[in-house]
Amino acid sequence: MKLIIVIFLKLFLFTEIICSKEVDLSKTFINLEELEELGTFEDIQEFPKEIFETKNSHKGNAEKALKKVAKIFVQNKNQMEKYPENMMLGMAYFEIYYNQQLKENKRSINKFKKNYPNISYALRKKIKTIYSLGQAKKSMRSSMGLKSTDNLLFSINRYLLMHSFLKQGIKKEHILSTQEKKIKKENARLKKEFGNLKKSLENKSQYRISQKEFDRNTKKEIKKIKKILESLVKNDSQGKIIYLNLSKIFTHIETKINQCKKKCEKDNLLLIIDSMNFSNVILNDTENFFIKKRYTQNMTNIDLETLSEDNKKTLVAVTTSLKKQKIEKKTNLKKSIINLKSNNFPIDEFLNSIEDNGFEIKSISMNYDTIENMKKWAMKDWANSWRGSISKEIKNKNGEIIKISEENINDIKAQLALTNFDEFINSTSISEVSDDIKQITNEIKSSFDVSGFLNQDFSMTLDNYSVLLGFQNFNELNELKNSELGSKCCRFGTRNADTYAEYWEKAQYHDSTSTWGQVTKGVDLINQVGSFEAGSIAASLGTDLQTVADSIAQAAVVGVSTDLEAISKGLGYSSFADAVSAYNAQYGTNYTVEEAKESLGQ
Repeated sequence: MKLIIVIFLKLFLFTEIICSKEVDLSKTFINLEELEELGTFEDIQEFPKEIFETKNSHKGNAEKALKKVAKIFVQNKNQMEKYPENMMLGMAYFEIYYNQQLKENKRSINKFKKNYPNISYALRKKIKTIYSLGQAKKSMRSSMGLKSTDNLLFSINRYLLMHSFLKQGIKKEHILSTQEKKIKKENARLKKEFGNLKKSLENKSQYRISQKEFDRNTKKEIKKIKKILESLVKNDSQGKIIYLNLSKIFTHIETKINQCKKKCEKDNLLLIIDSMNFSNVILNDTENFFIKKRYTQNMTNIDLETLSEDNKKTLVAVTTSLKKQKIEKKTNLKKSIINLKSNNFPIDEFLNSIEDNGFEIKSISMNYDTIENMKKWAMKDWANSWRGSISKEIKNKNGEIIKISEENINDIKAQLALTNFDEFINSTSISEVSDDIKQITNEIKSSFDVSGFLNQDFSMTLDNYSVLLGFQNFNELNELKNSELGSKCCRFGTRNADTYAEYWEKAQYHDSTSTWGQVTKGVDLINQVGSFEAGSIAASLGTDLQTVADSIAQAAVVGVSTDLEAISKGLGYSSFADAVSAYNAQYGTNYTVEEAKESLGQ
C-alpha cells in the first residue's frame, strides 16, 4: 500500500520538466510560437442571418460586431445574469471582430515576425492587444468544446446553438435589498481586481513585463483590493467572516509582493499566484451563502429529446469540455495547496476559521502536507486528512438500512482522500451550463475593460503620450522642460514629475472646456485602440463632443492620425458630416465639413 501511495503522489505531483532557458519577453511580450497561435484571417462572405441580416463588407461586419460586443459585455453587463444566452451571441460577435483584427494588423504581425526580438515599443503594444484578444478567444472556444483549428463559421454556429438552448430557460427574478445590491457589486469588483493582480503576477512570472511595469501595476491593484476589502469587512453581512479571512490572506500576499520589489524570483511569484488561487477558491465556494442572485435560470423544462442528434452531440461536447475544465482546475488547485503547505502558508488556520463559522469549502476536500510527509502517510493519516463527512447509514438495493462501522467509515475516508474520488462522481449537468459560462466571460470583459483603461494611473497615460513626442517616458519629458525653463516655468519652479503630472491632469486645455487630462487620455485611447473603437468607447462613456474634438486635434499635433469617418460612426453618427452638424447644433457653431477637418488638424 505504501508503494501505491508513493506512486500516486509521483503521478499527481510531478510532471515532465523540460529544461530550457527562460526567455525575457519584456521587450516583445510574446514569442514567435505564440505569434503563430494568433491565427489567420478567414474570408467569410456570408454569415448566418441571426448574426447579420444584411451583407456587409468585412470592415462593416467588424464595426457592427464591436458595437454588439461593447453593448453586451460593457454597456449591458449587468443584464448578463438575466440573459446568459446573450453571452453566446457576444462570443460569436467577438470572434468576428477578432478575425478582422487579424486582417487589419497583418502588416504589424509580419513586421513583428521579421524583426523579432528587436521590437519597438509601439509594435509591442499592438501585438500585446491582439494577443490579449486571442487569449479571450482561446478561453471561449475551449469552454464550448471548440478547437483553435475549427473554422470561424463552425464556431459561430455552435455559439448560436448554445444561445437558442439557453434562451429556453425560465428566468426568475429575486428582490434584493439596497445592502445586498451593494455587497453584490463590491464582491464583483473584488473578483475583478483579484483577476487583474493575478494577471500581472502571471505576466511577470512569464517574463512578459519589466520589473518597473510589474511594480507600477501591482501597486495600483493592491491599493484597489485593500480598499474594496475594507469596505466589505465594514458591512454587517453574513459574508463578513469570509472577507475578514480574505483580508488576512491578502496581508500575506501583499507582504510577499513587497518583498519582490527589487527582484522577484519565479518561485516566489508562483507562490503568490497559488495564494491568489486559494483566495479565489474561498470566495467562489462561499459567495452563494451571502451573495444573492438577482436572477436564476431553470432549465428543467427543456425537452432534450426534441433536439436533433447533431445538436445533442454538440451539447455533450460542451458539457464534457466544462467538466474537463473543472477537473483541471481542481488538479491545479491541489498543486497550489501543496506548494503553499510546503512553504508554511497557514492554510488550515484559514479553512478551520471559515468552516467553524458554518461555511463549506467544497473545492478543498482534504488536508495536505508537504510532499515528503505525505509519502510517509499511513491509511489512518489519509483518513484523518479527509475534511468531508461520511453518512453512517446507507440503503441497499432492497431499501434496507445498513449501518457502517467506524472502521469502515475510516476506510472510506482514506480511499476518498487517496484518490479524491469526489472529483469523478461530481458531474456537470446541462442545467449548470449557464453558471459556468459566466466565468468564461471574464476574459472577454477584461479585453474591453473601458473604465479600467481610462481610469488607469494618469502617469501611465503621460508615459504613453510622451512616447508619441519622442521621449522614453514622462520623466524624461519633465526633465527636459525643467532644464529649458528652470525656475521661470509656471508657479512650480523646477518640478518633480508627480507635481507636474497633477498640474497637467487638471489644467485647462487651451481655451476649451476640456482639461489636459481628458485630452491626453483621449489621444492615448485613439492611438491604442483605433478610431472606430475610440469613438465607440467615448459614446459608451458619455464623453462630450468638445472633448472628442480636442482629443482628435491634439492627436494630430503629436502625429496620431484619426479616421474621422470611422470615429464618427463609432460615436453613433452615420457620417463625419452628421457629427459636424451635431456639434454645430450643440455648441452654436457653423463649421462646414472642410472647416471642421481643418480645425481638427486633418
